[in-house]
Amino acid sequence: MRCHHILGVTLTTLLPLIAGAQQPTTLPTDQPTTHPHLHAAAAGYESGFFIREGVFALRIRSRVQARYTAEVLDGEQDKNAWSIPRARLALRGHAFSPRLRYYFQLDFSKGSAELKDFFLTYQAIPSWLHLQIGQWKVPFSRQHITSSSKLEFVDRAITHDAMRAARDIGIAIHNGYTSSPRFEYVLGLFNGKDTKGVITGPVQVDPTTGEGELIAGKASNVPQHLDPSVVLRVAYNHAGIKGYEEADFAGGPLRFSLGGGLLVNFDADGDDASAVRSQLDFALKLHGFAAHGGAFLSTTQSGDAFGDQSLASVGFRVQVGFLMAQRVQLSARYAHVAPDGADNDQHEALAGVTVYFYKHGLKWQSDGGALLSEVGPNQTKTDVVVRSQLQFAF
Repeated sequence: MRCHHILGVTLTTLLPLIAGAQQPTTLPTDQPTTHPHLHAAAAGYESGFFIREGVFALRIRSRVQARYTAEVLDGEQDKNAWSIPRARLALRGHAFSPRLRYYFQLDFSKGSAELKDFFLTYQAIPSWLHLQIGQWKVPFSRQHITSSSKLEFVDRAITHDAMRAARDIGIAIHNGYTSSPRFEYVLGLFNGKDTKGVITGPVQVDPTTGEGELIAGKASNVPQHLDPSVVLRVAYNHAGIKGYEEADFAGGPLRFSLGGGLLVNFDADGDDASAVRSQLDFALKLHGFAAHGGAFLSTTQSGDAFGDQSLASVGFRVQVGFLMAQRVQLSARYAHVAPDGADNDQHEALAGVTVYFYKHGLKWQSDGGALLSEVGPNQTKTDVVVRSQLQFAF
């Protein structure tokens, strides 16, 4: 009887402990779990406010950049102004299954809502094969893919505009390339060309000037004719480098990434305006030191056939930065763009300093330098620019 009594007391004591130990824990992340339906509802903050219940999850993030720019222009009136280049609201998470992810981002910097991104990603084979469809950044070059919130300078280099891939609507397969796996790949098919600011609707032409005046229509991100482009990007990432964040917050021994991209705009609509862009890029980090760069070459159709390609432009970018005590970073950058033809090269030379209060959540960036543009034989236009920007993100 005494043994039964002791056993009963012991079980009475241990059962609640065992039951408590078996209760599933809820992690404040958007990473999929083996049995997400076991998790109770949870809400909180970690890299954004999140709400999660069962197989549904939502994370909310926002970002505002307030900038002052002063330009001393060669031969033109100087400019200076305050601006808000970016005011973003982003929603991300998963629905119906932890493998079905969504991302939605709006920008309010122009005084109205503009759709930047909306896409769905299905992780058919996690870390190996993801299927993505929607609108997002065409995955061509490293600096383009890197978020504007994670740059060492106030903004991207002049090479970014020269080989701009913009955002487009399309479909792609990849292996989670933005998280920098050891070997990353992405292959996509998009509407084609730069569809940003496409105007749809009837246009009336002024016969005296030959200029068009929009009498009806609206701005759209959808072209009237499909002119598909194919994009391929691959990269090798060594020692766990974060290839799409320019500063080296992780620190540690040598890490590097080598990548390349190919973007082909076909002439499906018959306007003889096909183009091919190719580029190679790198990132290197070592104990707070970071170096980034890349070179590109683009061609454009010069005849009746797609194969009639002629050189359009070449260029390169290189920048270095050093992060001290996780707080202050000094950076320098040089970029060069050489379009086809004579006396039309562009050069950019900048130096900058960034103060991180809460990493990218709250930081103050300032940079300045010269923009040189060749405007004729032995003639160069030199503009001086100074920029200062505060970023607030949560």
